[in-house]
Amino acid sequence: MEVKQEYSETCKVEVEYKEMDDPLSDGCKCEIKEEPKRESTDVMLDCLVLQEFPIKSEIEEDGNELTCFKEETREDFAQEENKMEIIETTYADEGAYNCDICFKQFSKAGSLKKHLVVHTDLHKCEICFKQFTQKSHLTSHMRVHTGEKPYKCKICSNQFTEAGTLKKHLRVHTGEKTYKCDVCLKQFSEAGTLRRHSRIHTGEKPYKCEICSKMYSESSNLKKHLRVHTGEKPYECEVCFKQFREVHHLKTHMRVHTPETILGPH
Repeated sequence: MEVKQEYSETCKVEVEYKEMDDPLSDGCKCEIKEEPKRESTDVMLDCLVLQEFPIKSEIEEDGNELTCFKEETREDFAQEENKMEIIETTYADEGAYNCDICFKQFSKAGSLKKHLVVHTDLHKCEICFKQFTQKSHLTSHMRVHTGEKPYKCKICSNQFTEAGTLKKHLRVHTGEKTYKCDVCLKQFSEAGTLRRHSRIHTGEKPYKCEICSKMYSESSNLKKHLRVHTGEKPYECEVCFKQFREVHHLKTHMRVHTPETILGPH
C-alpha cells in the first residue's frame, strides 16, 4: 500500500490511499489530525475512513510513515452472503467461474455453486413445505413421509431410505472400520461414531438442557434427560401397564413378571 503525506501549517497530515485492499473503497482519503499542544508526547490520530466505510480501521505511526490497515471483522454489513459476493466478483479474473445466467464472476467454484441457488426453482414438499434445491433431494425427503425404504441389505434384509445409509450399514457385516481415533487408536465404522467417541477425550458437552443447564456429550442423552422435566414415560409394561422413562428400566421391571406371576400356578 502506497501512502503519500503532505504536511500543512495547520498541523494536519493528509494521507491519500493509492492502493486500497478493500474493493469498497475507491480513492478514499484519510485525514490525520495531530495535536502538538498536548503535554504528552502521545500523538492523537483520527482516521476519517471510519466515518465513511463499514470497516474497522486503525492508524499506526512507524517513524515518519503512517499506515492504515483493516481488522478482519466487518460488523456493519447487513448480510454476510452479500459481502462475500462483492469480494468474489471484484477479485474474479479472466477464466474464473462465470454464471451463465447473470454473467457474474466468482474466483471459486463453491461460490458460484452457492450463487446459482438464486436462479434455481426450489422443489417444495407438499406435506411439510420444506424446500430443496435439487429434485433428487426432495425425492429422498419424501420417503420420510411415505415410509418407503427401497435399499435392502442382501445379508440381513434390513431396509433403508437412502443408498448411503445402506453403505454404512454394510460395514456391520464386513467389519470394516475406516475411522480411527488419534488419541486411543480405537476404530469405528462411521464418522459420526468417531466424533461422539472423541468427546470422551476432549470433555466436550455440546448439548445443553435449557431448563436446568445440565450438559451432555450426546443428543440422545439430552433427550432422555428432558423426560425428567416433562414427565414423559414412553415405555409401558404390557403385563401391568406400568410406564417408564427409559427402556432399560422397563427391561429390569419385566423380571418381576416371571412365568408364574403371568400365567399363575398350575
